[in-house]
Amino acid sequence: MVNSIPGHILEKYPDYIDLLLNCTIACRIVYDPNPIELLKCTPFVSYSHSLNKICFSHQHNSPLIRHINPLNDIRYLIADIGQKRILAAFRGSICTSDFITDVRINSSSNAYLGKIHSGFFDRSEAVPLTYLVNKLSQGYRLILTGHSLGAAIASLITTKLILSTKAGSQHSDKILFIGFGCPLIGDQNFKNNIEKNHKNNFHFIKNEDDLVVISLDFLTNKVHSQSEIDSLANSGTFFSTLQKGMQLAKPILQTLVPRYEQFGIQFQLDKNGLKLVDTVEMDSSSKLDNLNTLLSQAYNHFIQNYFFNFECNYFSNLKCKNSSIFESITDLNLPENCTYTIRIVRSIDIYQIFISFSSIGNKENILCAKLVCADEIAYNFNDPLKDNLCFKFEVRILKIPILISPIELTIYGHFNSVKYLINFNPNIVEENANLARNNLNKLEMASKALSFGLKFLTKK
Repeated sequence: MVNSIPGHILEKYPDYIDLLLNCTIACRIVYDPNPIELLKCTPFVSYSHSLNKICFSHQHNSPLIRHINPLNDIRYLIADIGQKRILAAFRGSICTSDFITDVRINSSSNAYLGKIHSGFFDRSEAVPLTYLVNKLSQGYRLILTGHSLGAAIASLITTKLILSTKAGSQHSDKILFIGFGCPLIGDQNFKNNIEKNHKNNFHFIKNEDDLVVISLDFLTNKVHSQSEIDSLANSGTFFSTLQKGMQLAKPILQTLVPRYEQFGIQFQLDKNGLKLVDTVEMDSSSKLDNLNTLLSQAYNHFIQNYFFNFECNYFSNLKCKNSSIFESITDLNLPENCTYTIRIVRSIDIYQIFISFSSIGNKENILCAKLVCADEIAYNFNDPLKDNLCFKFEVRILKIPILISPIELTIYGHFNSVKYLINFNPNIVEENANLARNNLNKLEMASKALSFGLKFLTKK
């Protein structure tokens, strides 16, 4: 028998099943390099989803960009799903930087009156909120979603919107988080602060046998429990040996593994549908003692399995041939035509090139800028939160003795990139004080040498 969605949830969110469909599909396609193309494939093309107007962020492969701006590591999409609803879906772990974020479990104290997983917190802080805040102020509902790491980021962005923005605090009833396979995020104080007024804004959905979620919860509870860590039934196996080792190392583990708590509304998902629970727990530790079971439970963490469980129970009435035309949201793009000024200063061994923009839209989405002069390439990042955006580049004179117009500037944004061909008059090139002083010294030395030579010739 299929578990029905709790009545009080449907009363508050009559479109809840429609939201689940859009959220699970969005969480799956955001893993793909081209989400729109994946939407055109089976099984998503067979459902009446509302993900027809979207934009998605890009990850640039240059290691320089990746080290310059942490925003480059975060992949998410924005969708206008109609009825004044905006959906933001964040991708889970897929690359090395993601897994490094996952294991940074030490706590960060912050304005939310509790301690939070520092890796998740830092990721969420890198995401600009201007677009979401503006939409909220315009009367839109915001649905934030994600899978695994993406769910953790989305939940903390939801927290920040509600607790740290004026629009979010005034319209918290229009903000909803739905996360799949989300790991633990914050401690008891953080939980208490959220659940005081905003418990219903956070919906955590976890597959019954999601190994990743359950094992992390299990580890935290065991490490911080007052009782001894029980050995598994089959003594001598790898996992029973592991638990004995954990018992010996328990004092050290308690300092390394913070005690984080589940918060918000917790749902357990299985082949019979959703079930409202107080906490999602591991039914039996003996599940960890069988390799085949472990592999099956690991698969249960994949977003595809979440979609399958929903598909079997709730999405059958939402099937239809989706032949909608897809449209791109350009609201987060960098504008292609912006006015700028250029200043070039020549020193002894380098050209310093300053390119300033007095006004540029969506500058919070700028990752960095690249300048190409002949065969020379230079990168620069300037804090986009400053009023005036100025990029400074240095080009070695040894490589390019004479700077030739035009030079090529590319500004890399999180959702698009723009390119400028900059023409300049060579006469604008300035000499810095050191170079001018050096040239003056050379002229004085040449003058003295000439004067000495003339005196010598006169005596002859």
